Amino acid sequence: MKRYPILEVCARIDGHEVQHQMLQAYCKTFDDWQGLLESAEHEGMAPLLRKHLLEAEIDIPVSVKRSLAVLYKRHQHNAEVRLQVIENVLQIFNDNKIQSILIKGSALCTSLYADPALRPMRDIDILVSE
Repeated sequence: MKRYPILEVCARIDGHEVQHQMLQAYCKTFDDWQGLLESAEHEGMAPLLRKHLLEAEIDIPVSVKRSLAVLYKRHQHNAEVRLQVIENVLQIFNDNKIQSILIKGSALCTSLYADPALRPMRDIDILVSE
């Protein structure tokens, strides 16, 4: 998969002015929006890409803006479902006196991210006692 410096600039939760300036510079002559979207989704960064492009007020093609909005809605829905599943599983563990702790993305999506949709995941990691 092709490497995009734009994604590297977006690989943080919170944006800042220098980051916005870098994005604006990268996007001025950028033209591989479809490749960027595919790479962002593959890397689990589409929601962060959307967030940072919007915050930096980057003028992007309408089709890209729509695609990012659709991807964000999908990740938002997935995050809601995932959080409900996590809550149910942890309750079952608790009811059965099984010690457990969320790890990796499962722990980070609610502790570091104000919006769990910004942290797409493909699995749920829970460490349990023997």
